[in-house]
Amino acid sequence: MMKRGGFDMAKGKEISLGEWKDLGNPEAGHSYPSVEELKNIWIPHAIKMRLSKSKELDVSNWSENDELSPTDDPDSVYIYDLMATVVHILDPRTGGSLVGHIKVGETYHQRKEGVTHQQWYLFNDFLIEPVDKCEAVQFDMSWKVPAILYYARRNLNAKYNLVSECPGWERWG
Repeated sequence: MMKRGGFDMAKGKEISLGEWKDLGNPEAGHSYPSVEELKNIWIPHAIKMRLSKSKELDVSNWSENDELSPTDDPDSVYIYDLMATVVHILDPRTGGSLVGHIKVGETYHQRKEGVTHQQWYLFNDFLIEPVDKCEAVQFDMSWKVPAILYYARRNLNAKYNLVSECPGWERWG
């Protein structure tokens, strides 16, 4: 077990968004965690955002095994999937660099490889390569610091017609 901002957590455990809110919050009696305490931090691959009847925003982790509760109004609950991260790689010799992790969707893989799957890729100064999805969400704050997290709303295409109707588009698709 490790202690992070007043919370006992197993090493490598995903921190809930509620726990993130309280990390470093002096009013909650939590001090800022040290860099040593922030090793192996994970962010969620998906989050659930719900607008309560009193118009308060509730944000929580979402896993693929989760289901909406019967009390959730489908028009006020949204699931967001992590699509990309930009990470600052710390290097005292050079000042560091930025790398990206991007989840490439099924459409690309179906078109290019004839298979239906999603894959995370690492983009850095030297190469683009497939990586395990865990690499995109695990951070060791002593050298790998998240700078941008990009979440996109799930099933947005199903709710809205996002098809482009540009003349000649079929040549490029």
